[in-house]
Amino acid sequence: MTANGASAELGLELGQLTGNASDLAWATRMYQWAVSCLRNSSGLYSDHVNADGSVNSTIWNYNQGVMVGAGVLLYDLTGANSYLSEAEQTAAVALVHFGTGPTLLNQGPAFNAIYFRNLLFLNSMVPDVGYASEAQSYGSSMWTQRQTSTGLVDPQYGVNGTAPMVEIYALLAGSMARP
Repeated sequence: MTANGASAELGLELGQLTGNASDLAWATRMYQWAVSCLRNSSGLYSDHVNADGSVNSTIWNYNQGVMVGAGVLLYDLTGANSYLSEAEQTAAVALVHFGTGPTLLNQGPAFNAIYFRNLLFLNSMVPDVGYASEAQSYGSSMWTQRQTSTGLVDPQYGVNGTAPMVEIYALLAGSMARP
């Protein structure tokens, strides 16, 4: 999944830079495949298709994030409101599913950075106080877990957990969110 959602984002960003119609067409195809093959009845995206053709139904927040970001980019490039609506729907069900408790915390900082980056990117197009509120709540929670002696925000993941938190804090401080 992430390969398709993130690749769709990359293709869309290339399309924005180059104006190449084939980049947009390929990215749209990857996005549509994920929608048709991995979106479940709740509106969330499953992780991937196994080699035997079955769907691994694990729900990770970064998968939701990349599909939100791809939807926003598709809207920006095409003007088709359906993509923005899909991004908003995915964000809404993801916020309910992950919340601010253990389900979100168990995703890990790297996944959460991708998730919040894309939610805040959507927020730049369609403001919703819930996106920043969830990111702020998560950031505050993680800040209380930091090791003051080392500066690591997430001792479990060390630098690999702290670097994504730095991104989240930068986004909360006003840095531009982009996929």
